Amino acid sequence: MKTYILLWLCCGLCAFSFGQSITNIEYYFNTDPGFGNGTTISPNANSGDLTQTLNISVPNNAIGFNTLFIRTQDDNAVWSLYDKAIFYITDFNPADISDEITAAEYFFNTDPGFGNATAITVNTNTGDLDQNLLLPLPTDMVGFNTIFIRVQDDLGVWSLYDKAIFFSTDFDTSGGATSISAIEYFIDTDPGFGNANSIAADANTGSTTQTASIPLGTLDEGFHNLYIRTQDDLGVWSLYDKRLFFVTPEQAISPIASAEYFYDTDPGFGNGTPVTLVPTGNLEEFTVDLSTTDITCDFHDFYIRLVNADGTWSLYDYGLQVEVFDNAPPTIVTFPNITAELDASGAASITIIDVNNGTFDDCELVSVELNQPKFDYGCNDLGANTVTVTAIDAENKTSTEAITITVVDLIDPVAVAQDITVQLGTDGTVTVLASELENGSTDNCSIANRSLDVSTFDCTNLGANTVTFTVTDTYGNTNATTAIITVEDSISPTADAQDITIELDASGNANLLASTIDQSTDNCSITSSTLDITVFDCNALGDNTVTLTVIDQSGNTDTTTAIVTVEDNSDPVAAAQNITMQLGTNGTVDILAIDLENGSTDNCSIANSSVDISTFNCSDLGDNTVSFTVTDPFGNTNSTTAIVTVVDTIDPVAIPTSDPIIVELDENGEGSLFGISYDGGSTDNCGVVLDEISPLDYTCDDLGDVNATFEVFDDSGNMDTAPITVTVVDNLDPTALGQNITIDLNGSASISITANAIDNGSNDNCGNVTLNIDVDTFTIAGMYPVEITVTDSSGNTSTITVIVTVTDSTLGLDDNELLTNSIIVYPNPSDHIINISTELVIDTFSVIDISGRVLRTYNGRTTALDISSWSSGVYFMKFTVLNTEVIKQIIKK
Repeated sequence: MKTYILLWLCCGLCAFSFGQSITNIEYYFNTDPGFGNGTTISPNANSGDLTQTLNISVPNNAIGFNTLFIRTQDDNAVWSLYDKAIFYITDFNPADISDEITAAEYFFNTDPGFGNATAITVNTNTGDLDQNLLLPLPTDMVGFNTIFIRVQDDLGVWSLYDKAIFFSTDFDTSGGATSISAIEYFIDTDPGFGNANSIAADANTGSTTQTASIPLGTLDEGFHNLYIRTQDDLGVWSLYDKRLFFVTPEQAISPIASAEYFYDTDPGFGNGTPVTLVPTGNLEEFTVDLSTTDITCDFHDFYIRLVNADGTWSLYDYGLQVEVFDNAPPTIVTFPNITAELDASGAASITIIDVNNGTFDDCELVSVELNQPKFDYGCNDLGANTVTVTAIDAENKTSTEAITITVVDLIDPVAVAQDITVQLGTDGTVTVLASELENGSTDNCSIANRSLDVSTFDCTNLGANTVTFTVTDTYGNTNATTAIITVEDSISPTADAQDITIELDASGNANLLASTIDQSTDNCSITSSTLDITVFDCNALGDNTVTLTVIDQSGNTDTTTAIVTVEDNSDPVAAAQNITMQLGTNGTVDILAIDLENGSTDNCSIANSSVDISTFNCSDLGDNTVSFTVTDPFGNTNSTTAIVTVVDTIDPVAIPTSDPIIVELDENGEGSLFGISYDGGSTDNCGVVLDEISPLDYTCDDLGDVNATFEVFDDSGNMDTAPITVTVVDNLDPTALGQNITIDLNGSASISITANAIDNGSNDNCGNVTLNIDVDTFTIAGMYPVEITVTDSSGNTSTITVIVTVTDSTLGLDDNELLTNSIIVYPNPSDHIINISTELVIDTFSVIDISGRVLRTYNGRTTALDISSWSSGVYFMKFTVLNTEVIKQIIKK
């Protein structure tokens, strides 16, 4: 079912200076999501306060008590405190809705429980109730009290209560107060009646309405409460009234910036008609000149308000039913700095539309005209020209005003430029004048200046360059176009090279780049440098003459020579192969450098090879990195690495322990030899690293001696085995589980039970068990502890005691069942107190635990037991009444 809350919302925004507008409303249930994160509601248009009806859907999953919170935000983005309301949501079937209220009750201060309060006779109704009640007050309720009232519907469901707080005084009714004699106030903390700040009370006859100025003093920033109360002429103080207010830090007073006014209807803050404040000489007084333009000559409501420099608006002041009438000619308002722009043909026109800027009259304006309908201007009229504006109102009152129209020429000239070609100088630059590009530019008057955006060019500008050619007329109007300036370079570079020494590489060759020896220069830049010889080998050892040729970016060239000295300092190249070596019976192996040789080379020849590690043992099993070094006849050397893999293929010798090997099964009937060593001295050339028995895991099916295998492994995975015997044993007792039972003699002399009757699933880790009990026959009604013994297949045993309750149904309802039902123990289960309630006379009663052991015996006068110190579990209480035993079971939580 969908449920809604219908709210009548009244929000107010308070400040110490000026009111603001409410711009946003939000609400939320139970938990504050943070300012601005609630469910948004659009506020009605307002000017600082708001009264609005809202229809709010409640949450679907919030059965029970809930709280609705609602708050507002003003046009300064400041959030108010929230208001809240608590409500209750029930989950019901609409078909079960009540038709009428059938009962009502009330109580003071303490709830006696539904149906136990003072009843109220209700009028006949059909689902709601509206009636006046006269409820007497108890005589002992001096002070604050709360009255609660609730109703019950025809389905027997009680409503939530409504309540009201009231104050009851004890006074003599023979005479009453006639006037207020004192008023006092305090902030935040009540100092006690008569100890607060006093306010002089005006003359009155029991009530007062007066204005008081209350200083705030030096209160801390934040929210505070102002409390006020009165005292009558009998000396009795009233309850206080209070108001919440907020103290802001002391700030400099923001000066008044401007004002606005409006007639009849408020257009909203900042939307009224601006008005100038004229000082009067008094710092707190101004005069204003108000316009009645567009206002009929009639009676109107007038409003005016101020705004501070910090943007804070005041409350408005007003004059109601102000008469507007016309006693003055129209007011001419023209645009400031009126100009007439000449067009491309040198002509311009002006009409009244270009001049009038809101000419107005107190009531009704008839016409606004120039002294001629249209003025035409040309280049000869440049500058100031005077014309007359005439305005006439409905009463034929006339106003005239001479204004100045300035004729201006804002037409740009037309720029025309030509393309040219220029040569760079020896410094790599060239400068161009704007006049060199002029190609017939024009203007309606004359051109005063020509300019280029780029006039100096260097080597980075070789080729075509687009420049902007700008012309300016005598009035500062400009126009621009583009032209191409082609920059060329015809000066050759200067070739220069340095002598150099190079070394042959490992292959007996050497390469030389021209840039390595090139030191050439150019007025711009060199784009290419080449050598006639760039590759050298062993045949070129010594000095070699080479020729360097350079070309600049414009294709100009030059050449020179240099000496290249060739040397051979290259190391040989070592090449080694990976090998695998087998350890001997003594756990060692040796290698030679030749064993690793794999085609090492040199530009000449190799004289010697060596290896840094040549002997390996069991600690080197696996891959070993060695350094292989070769040397040429000139003493140049080179090294590389190779992998020597050391392996062991010799099996160990398995020798198991001579001690017995025993596995004990756990509660799951399982056992394992995992992680246990049973080595008796096994050997290997590199040592035994692992021994284990197969199989490792055993179950109840393996009880006794089992043939197994002892296995040993070395670090290389070589293995050996030997036969062994594993003995599997079960030393865990079975689990005995029993249940209490009740059997009935039914008039017989005796009754017997079997072990299975009281067994409750006794079990063992290895399966089947045998059951035996110490007592199997009973002859008298009562409670008997019986011990059940459980034995497994390995001879392990366990016992448990249960209670066998023997009854005799021949006692009849009057003799036993009636007695049982007449004794009540509660609460049950319990963790603290067990109460005993009965109309019978109990002789004695005993407490018996689950094993049948009597813990304690009590006399019949005991009505409650403290069981807080008992262990959790099941207990029995055996009562003796009229020579008959009554058994009650209790549970300690």
